[in-house]
Amino acid sequence: MMKREWKVGVVTSALLVSTLLVSAVMQAGCASWYGPTVEVGGETYRALKKIEEDLLVEVARRYLKKNTPKVVSVRECDIALRTEPELKIVYTGDRRGEAYVTWEMPKRWLTVLFIGNFLERDMYCILQEKERMSELIDFRPKSDPSRYVTPVFPKGAGNSPSPAPGR
Repeated sequence: MMKREWKVGVVTSALLVSTLLVSAVMQAGCASWYGPTVEVGGETYRALKKIEEDLLVEVARRYLKKNTPKVVSVRECDIALRTEPELKIVYTGDRRGEAYVTWEMPKRWLTVLFIGNFLERDMYCILQEKERMSELIDFRPKSDPSRYVTPVFPKGAGNSPSPAPGR
């Protein structure tokens, strides 16, 4: 019986030592434990991981879907669900700042703006829209252009160019 108790004690001690070792390595400031960082204005902040950025995009899609009949058309909501948006994050602190999730629609850009601590309860979002110019503005008249064009040499003004000699 004595041998059995001794083996259990060695296994328990080995587990305890390995747990303490792993804990010490994690507390030593291992950068991979805390995730990616970003430097802004000389300050280093913790950034969102890729999976958290994807979650932020999914929250933006749900927000658009929630506002579909009111602000966003059904067609625009379908486009947002099928396409990847542009994601721009401006950090002002650890996992805090502004995140712009933007979709390009046929007639406008839709942006869901997240402000505050990302993926926390105090984060809030705003839906923004910006109209696109579908074509360049053309100021040329569509009807008879002669009505709008002033001739350089009006007829009968006496300042018309003379015909070339020998003609």
